[in-house]
Amino acid sequence: MEIMNHIDNVILDYVKAPDTDYAIMIDGQWGAGKSFYWRHTAKPMIEALTFADNEHYKAVKISLFGIQSIDDLKVEIYAPFLADKNVKKKKWTELGGHALSFIAKKIGLQDNKKVLASVMSVLPINIKHRVFCFDDLERLNPNIMMDVLGYINSLIEEHHIKVILICNGDKNEVPGYAEYKEKLVRFTCKIEPDISLIVRSSIEGKEKNYSDFIKTNSESIGNVYKRAECNNIRTLIFNLNIMERIYPIVQANMGKVEWNVREYVLLLTMAYSIESRKKADNSQIDLFLNLSQSWVNHISFIENLSVSHSSWNEDKKQKGLSEDEKYLRDIRNRYFKNTFIYGVSKSLLEYIQTGKLDEGMLKNEVSNMAIEAQHYFQTDDQKLMLKLGNFWDVDDNEMEKAITDVIDGTKQMRFPMAYYPNYFLRLQRLQKFGFGETGYSVPELKKLFLKAIEECPKNGYVEQLNGIYQNTDGATSEFSELAEKVYDINNSMRNEEHGDAFKEAILHLDAGADLKQFWNLPVNIFSEISAKDFLDSFISCHNSRKRDVNDFMEKRYECQSHRDHDSAFISELTKTMDAYLSDRNVKPSPSRKYCEHLLKVLKNETTA
Repeated sequence: MEIMNHIDNVILDYVKAPDTDYAIMIDGQWGAGKSFYWRHTAKPMIEALTFADNEHYKAVKISLFGIQSIDDLKVEIYAPFLADKNVKKKKWTELGGHALSFIAKKIGLQDNKKVLASVMSVLPINIKHRVFCFDDLERLNPNIMMDVLGYINSLIEEHHIKVILICNGDKNEVPGYAEYKEKLVRFTCKIEPDISLIVRSSIEGKEKNYSDFIKTNSESIGNVYKRAECNNIRTLIFNLNIMERIYPIVQANMGKVEWNVREYVLLLTMAYSIESRKKADNSQIDLFLNLSQSWVNHISFIENLSVSHSSWNEDKKQKGLSEDEKYLRDIRNRYFKNTFIYGVSKSLLEYIQTGKLDEGMLKNEVSNMAIEAQHYFQTDDQKLMLKLGNFWDVDDNEMEKAITDVIDGTKQMRFPMAYYPNYFLRLQRLQKFGFGETGYSVPELKKLFLKAIEECPKNGYVEQLNGIYQNTDGATSEFSELAEKVYDINNSMRNEEHGDAFKEAILHLDAGADLKQFWNLPVNIFSEISAKDFLDSFISCHNSRKRDVNDFMEKRYECQSHRDHDSAFISELTKTMDAYLSDRNVKPSPSRKYCEHLLKVLKNETTA
């Protein structure tokens, strides 16, 4: 990692430089990996360096948290010398046995720290070749911060010792700190977590199957944390510890599905860990258990995410979602946008939150995930899609056959219409890597697939089309064009399938049909309904039903594309409603108010 290499070089140059009169600082947010970096990289790197007589430097870390005086700090600096036999032999004997006995007996006792510190500070102890790392600077008692920094500065100037300060600079608001830091610190290194290093370190000495699994998925782990904007390595380490504990259970209960359930459980573990530890009272985390594939498709539908509805702006997208739905939408975008959802795990979430693991429940949940995965990848067409997507794990001969099967199947138009964009994208990816020879250029390939989409047999409207296009990382303009064509055709089929049902529901409003199923139809759903027939049905229905109709119309026409689709009907109904309300015989009443509100909706005069 380039950032870490830079910090390594700064530290090495600093330690090797003679007679330095300054400190360096490692700055980063809490949980960013400062202490991890010191323990696993900086300390061993420093102690590998040698000075005169081929002796090695010693790196000492001292936490400033809890330090209440300069005497406390002196004890922390000098006390380790008591345990150093060489120092004891060479230096402490000069004091005599009684003094040594006294100090050894009293070390660590709070009421004798001042005495001990005074004695230690005048001892002929050479600390020049010790590199001191003072951690938790931002947690130091603010009343003594300037005094502590002053004492550290005196050690640097008088003894030329090497000092590395570790802190979260964003949390240090002590008056005068910034000015003193500028005097004391020459270089400040901003640290960012090295996910790959942490993952590698976490599997050292672990069971082979588990370590191989984590190693294989290290890149995916990094991508999830990046997408979730989580830089806290404590969360990552916690996450990996949880996964190590449950791995044998998952392995034993995932069945023999071609799609490995372990990856999905790892994803759930990361998602639960990150969300649970974001804040202490994350009450929304339990909503996670409502997540399902059908829910994801529902939200995608509400948001109008399809390329054919790109005109709907972000403000409009937000209007149809509750706060809980917005949270789950964000969850989907952070963790599940590129995978199918095979279920949730109540036992895993409880384990992460409380430390209590219900192994029996987890076994059942994993088994159910395996069943769902097996169901999803049970057809030959789906298995073919999987091979093209996981090309690194497929033998060369098998991959060549898969490519041939896709090309031949597309020519013969034997695949479901919705599959063609995904097949195309996978072939395009293979060609990008240089080993997916199809015999077609990209424009020729797109033309072939577009023809298949337009002319292949249509087997009715696909309810979960958004779910089919979830795994579209690296989507190209050609893929988007093919997907848009599928959406257009699919929407037309939906209108054909639902047209009669919608007409029946509108003309017989008191029958109580659920109008919500129709509100997001992206075509002119009123094409076979006259304004007069609609108004007659509306006026004659119960007032509570009028409210349902108003809610339906208002919801639908929040989306400008829906308003555009129905523009002819809206224009006709507006004129008809105006004429009706102008009639003197229409007296003030709740029914009239509902009519007036509907007219405002039609004229786009309501406020969201």
